[in-house]
Amino acid sequence: MLTYICGLFNCTSESPKKPARCEAPSAPPTIPRQLSFFTPSPEIEGSYLPKIAQVHFHTGKSFEKLGNLDLAIESYKLCLEIDPFNNQARAGMGRAVRNKIESAINVNLGTIRQAQGDLRGAMEFFVAAKDMNPGNVNAWINLGLLFHQSNDIDGSVMCSKKAITLDPFNETAHYNLACAYHDQDKYKEAMMMYQETLSLNSTHRDALFNLGIVYERLGRIDDAYKCYVNVKKVDPACKNALLAISSLSVDTTKKMNAMTLSKTYLFDLLCCSSAT
Repeated sequence: MLTYICGLFNCTSESPKKPARCEAPSAPPTIPRQLSFFTPSPEIEGSYLPKIAQVHFHTGKSFEKLGNLDLAIESYKLCLEIDPFNNQARAGMGRAVRNKIESAINVNLGTIRQAQGDLRGAMEFFVAAKDMNPGNVNAWINLGLLFHQSNDIDGSVMCSKKAITLDPFNETAHYNLACAYHDQDKYKEAMMMYQETLSLNSTHRDALFNLGIVYERLGRIDDAYKCYVNVKKVDPACKNALLAISSLSVDTTKKMNAMTLSKTYLFDLLCCSSAT
């Protein structure tokens, strides 16, 4: 009986590049017209700058409340470029930067505690990290991993989904969600997430192997065999893949032999009945 690999990985700082977006269709040709543009005088332009600065400041506050510290910092920066003496924007930017740094530190400390086997201590750090910066993808991924290790699969699913929402191109988040669905025997959902993982990284060995197991559960033996063969191409030393290929080959041989014996038995039976 084969057991699937459930090696959920801790998140790394790198993520795959996003695909290029399609160009917008060009507008239909129009009759050329002489256009005149309004050019504000320096006095009028200068009078609007404080209002523009305030817009950036309040935008930063909104992003900070939503937990998107990266966009909050950018908005505060734009405000300070226009109004360098805006103390509120300066304080907001300092707060956002501090929370982002402390959140990253908590993730690192949680990872150390997790490696030491202190799951409770690790959870405290990961929870603190996502509370300080709800947009910290690493915090959600590692918290989901911790839930999985604690057999709280529902918690793992929730955290992985949150990480995917924050970073749709994060292969680790997709793989961890697939493993969680796999443990819940939700094979169709697991299949989709393993396939998503492989669309982001076609050489993800564990995703290939686990997808093969899921295909077996769904009765797609040919697809399972292809997955195991691809695992061998990615990692020729993978013993689990060799065992899986051998197991499928033996099962296929047994089925073929059974079909041959069945046909032979039916033929003999027909011959005997015709003779009588």
